[in-house]
Amino acid sequence: AIVNGQVLHEGDLAAPGLVLERVEPGRTVWTFRGYRYGIASQ
Repeated sequence: AIVNGQVLHEGDLAAPGLVLERVEPGRTVWTFRGYRYGIASQ
């Protein structure tokens, strides 16, 4: 996934505490402070 111009892979830290957990078709799944979030992607 490309985030703010930076290439990230599953398991990478995007910011303190924010982990890219999974890349799926049409969305990315993130973990932050023990909560999981699915964000639509293009």
